[in-house]
Amino acid sequence: MKKIGYLLIGLLIIGLISLFIYNTFFKQALIELGTPPLRTDIFRGNFSPTNRIFLSVNETKEVIFSISPDTDVSNTTTTFYFAPWIEVSKNGVKVNNGDTVWEGNLKKDDIVRLRIIVKTTEKTRVNLRASVEGYIANTTSHVELSYYALISTEKEGEWISPTRVV
Repeated sequence: MKKIGYLLIGLLIIGLISLFIYNTFFKQALIELGTPPLRTDIFRGNFSPTNRIFLSVNETKEVIFSISPDTDVSNTTTTFYFAPWIEVSKNGVKVNNGDTVWEGNLKKDDIVRLRIIVKTTEKTRVNLRASVEGYIANTTSHVELSYYALISTEKEGEWISPTRVV
């Protein structure tokens, strides 16, 4: 019976030493090898004047989508996705669903503002999605984030939630 007790105590000590070694050396080695910290919004994307766009059927509104990354980002693209009954144009040219409307490299805190015109051809309540993707400079870390603006022909008081994704 004593031998089993010694065995269990020995296994417990080995387990604690292993845990200490992992937390002290291995975890730190992973960080030093370049494991990037978790980021929530590297591009700091934003719709303005608001992410809730209220308009009447066949009315047009200018919407500005801007990005300003918190680090250098290369091969950056911005693409818009929207319902078929929504019309989007940039510089007077119609944008098709899924078209890339901007691409380039960005330095930390650079600001890119994309002015688009939004029009709905029928009563609706859907989201306009801006997808931004790129590579954190000098790494192979690929980042893709989506930003949403609610487009609605309903009165503001009738809005239930801006979470429907198209």
